[in-house]
Amino acid sequence: MKIEVCHGQNCYPYGGKALAEALDEHNQAYQVIPCRSLCQYAPVAYIEGKAVLKANLDDLKGCK
Repeated sequence: MKIEVCHGQNCYPYGGKALAEALDEHNQAYQVIPCRSLCQYAPVAYIEGKAVLKANLDDLKGCK
């Protein structure tokens, strides 16, 4: 399962960095992506290309 985590100017400080660190701790592969203009919903992640707004680790658990 492909996971992408936004590290744009709003997502990174408002949870994107913490989300990436949590994924690292759980040995979950992900890709860092630049801003895709969904800043008001930070942090934003994508699972198989589908946006997950105000994402948290629970939203991404079980994605392999």
